[in-house]
Amino acid sequence: MPRVLGRALAAEVVGTFALVSAGCGAIMVDAKTVAVGHVGVAISFGLVIMVMVMVIYVFGHRLLRDEPVAAPVPEPAQPAGGLV
Repeated sequence: MPRVLGRALAAEVVGTFALVSAGCGAIMVDAKTVAVGHVGVAISFGLVIMVMVMVIYVFGHRLLRDEPVAAPVPEPAQPAGGLV
């Protein structure tokens, strides 16, 4: 199996795990406590997707081109854009 395919499959597994664990965890908390609500569950899914997009933006181009991953220096606008 090529390294790029292995990395892509690993990224798929990590992304699916994060989305299922955070999203379904929020649904379970809402079912037990009725404190989160539909908006809280939607925010939970949205935050997971936002974090995954930021990770792909910072690391993705290096991982898919089979280059060594060095510690990237994000621009100051990247965290600010994630907060908006």
